[in-house]
Amino acid sequence: MTKVAILPVFTIREGHEAAFLARVRQQQADCLEKEPGCLHFDILHTENPRQVVLYEIYTDAAALETHRTYPHYADFKAVTEPMVESLVIHRYTLDG
Repeated sequence: MTKVAILPVFTIREGHEAAFLARVRQQQADCLEKEPGCLHFDILHTENPRQVVLYEIYTDAAALETHRTYPHYADFKAVTEPMVESLVIHRYTLDG
C-alpha cells in the first residue's frame, strides 16, 4: 500500500482570509476525525497572507478518492469556493 500526499495551494480572495481559515480548520478536524484513510492534515501559511497550503496524507489512492465522497468535503468545497481565487493541487506518493 503506497501512501499518497496532496498539497492543495489556495489563493484566497482579498477580505476572505479569516473566514477561509476558520472553515479549513473545521475541515482539518473533520478529515482527521471522520476519515480512517486520512493520516495527516496540516494547514501551512506562506509569507503571502492570501495563500494557504494544505498538507494531507492518505493511506493510499483509494482513501484519497473516498475523501472526495464525504459530506464534509462537499460542504467545504461549497462554502469555500466563493472565497477562493485559485487552487492548484500537487499530488505525490510517499517513499518509505
